[in-house]
Amino acid sequence: MGCHTHRLFSRDAFVPLEPSELIEGTLHVPFDRALIRDAPDFGVGRHLSPDQELQLYHHYGLDVAEPPPLPDRDFGRLAGTEET
Repeated sequence: MGCHTHRLFSRDAFVPLEPSELIEGTLHVPFDRALIRDAPDFGVGRHLSPDQELQLYHHYGLDVAEPPPLPDRDFGRLAGTEET
């Protein structure tokens, strides 16, 4: 999510949504303003590369776990092949 860091010297910064909470219609992020101001500047409004996402997670001290492996599923036989 992008956010403004200061009213006078405005800069947009990315802030991870995962540990944030929506309380009575207001989004609360658990990060210090200084940490948000010091976040890497990737230009809000553009897509982040996977490497940029990792940099942000590390900047905010968030653990980045590997995604779980996909389950091995049997989808049957291919059309046109003989059953054994």
